[in-house]
Amino acid sequence: MLQSRAAVSLFGGALCTYALTKTFDRAYWTFIAGWKDWQDTMEESLESTAHLLVLSLVVVSYAAWGRQLRRGEVEQAPLRKRLKVWGLMAAVAIASLVSFSHWFGEEEKRPRSIGGFPIELSSLCQVNPELGDNLFLASSDEEHKLTLWSFDDTGKPAVLKHLEMNVPVSDGDSLHLDDLEDLAWDGRDTYYAVCSHRHLLPKEDAGRMKKSHGTECALVRFQLVRTDEEIVVANAEMISQDLLSRIRDLDVFPSIDWKSSKVFSWRGMVKTWQLNIEGLAAVDGKLLLGFKDPIEDGRATILSYDPAADELSVAARPDLDGQGILGMHYDPTTGRLLVLSNDPIKHRYGDSCLWVGRRSVGGEKSWTFSPSEKFVLEPSSAKTQRKASGVTVAGNRLIVCFDSEAASPIKTFDVPEALASKQSDRPGF
Repeated sequence: MLQSRAAVSLFGGALCTYALTKTFDRAYWTFIAGWKDWQDTMEESLESTAHLLVLSLVVVSYAAWGRQLRRGEVEQAPLRKRLKVWGLMAAVAIASLVSFSHWFGEEEKRPRSIGGFPIELSSLCQVNPELGDNLFLASSDEEHKLTLWSFDDTGKPAVLKHLEMNVPVSDGDSLHLDDLEDLAWDGRDTYYAVCSHRHLLPKEDAGRMKKSHGTECALVRFQLVRTDEEIVVANAEMISQDLLSRIRDLDVFPSIDWKSSKVFSWRGMVKTWQLNIEGLAAVDGKLLLGFKDPIEDGRATILSYDPAADELSVAARPDLDGQGILGMHYDPTTGRLLVLSNDPIKHRYGDSCLWVGRRSVGGEKSWTFSPSEKFVLEPSSAKTQRKASGVTVAGNRLIVCFDSEAASPIKTFDVPEALASKQSDRPGF
């Protein structure tokens, strides 16, 4: 027979609340409108509610035991036994406090890989054929190293080596580039990399820069050189760490609340960022930056940055069916801009699409994208929960990487008809 209905109700309520919290963690509610805006807050609120229910259960159970003790329904244990129990509980509490940082603190992440490739590849680009045929670079936002790879004799991607990416700074130290979002090759001897852009407020700049060890909002150029034995990264230098302030001054994102860097920030735990750059392409000495977020009036955003003049401007506002940009590549042979798109919400997986952009008539600063030149690379499905994140063209192949943790991270496709001209001018395999 149940002694306390309140205790049973609290216990059942806590279990149900924890179970409901798990459904938000696994993104089972993405079909509800506005999911991106309230998912994190709802998950944290439910988890906190479950914690409070468990605490209430302890209080109610102790109060019920006290009433039974006063009525003589139970006997209190001898003092010696109680002291032993209390001592054991105190020892466990002290041990928990002392070892908390060991079990729950930030520890160095161990690289996870699939066939030598880091999981969740974020970008790839072709390597100058003068360094060797059939060579490519890939990056991951999980590691600071670059991956040099090629296709083996069977046509499968194979890792050759991992390249250290260190950038010297003015004080004589060097920085690892963390959270690389995209790579670009200018077709000659220079490569570019862009790191994550997340913080928004001027008062947060210093803190975020310190936390990221100076790589937050970093735009870097580097070269690859072949020594007597191997290919290494050389002449790495920081182009800019001040793009964020220029984006603020450009005033092209009216949906962003510049007074708060997060859509929600409750108890300092919820972080839903409003600004995210994931695309990079080198075009005629300038760099195009593609944004996954925000989506303004159903349109994505591409900005143009001129490193020589240190100027930032709008290059395009493409309608990608409401999707955000996850990767870019400029094909100099055809003068086309390739853009990968998908749902900008992290746990929502739409079709991985490729869009072919053309220069606007009468100008070189603007790009247009037509639905007739949209190609579905991988349809969304319950089993295929990944997004295309990097793209390049070599020979008659379109090469795409995915932010996958389970399946092959790199796939090849036939070049779309819009890029099929002048094949003989392309560097081949």
